[in-house]
Amino acid sequence: MVFSLNNNGCFDFGFERMMTVYDTFVDELKKNSILNLYKDIKCLNIHIIHGSIDNVVPIKHSEEFCRITDANLYVVDNANHRFDQPGQVEKVVQIALKILLNQN
Repeated sequence: MVFSLNNNGCFDFGFERMMTVYDTFVDELKKNSILNLYKDIKCLNIHIIHGSIDNVVPIKHSEEFCRITDANLYVVDNANHRFDQPGQVEKVVQIALKILLNQN
């Protein structure tokens, strides 16, 4: 997604409710890129569950993070950012339970 700041240096974004996002927040995101912050850190205990058709956070971003950190990626086929189609939340719960039960 590409956003344009209005004359007040912000834009509105949201799903169920709109939020005002200011340029300072965008600047902080740019300065604190997660890929740069974690580029030399192994994250074996991080588990990411991602929908294959997420249009808010493209899956390629999670794939790249997992590639450089060795974090674990679980993909729910045909799921968007909200996992809002029938059976997708249940799939996320199954994955989460598997992760939690294998932690001991």
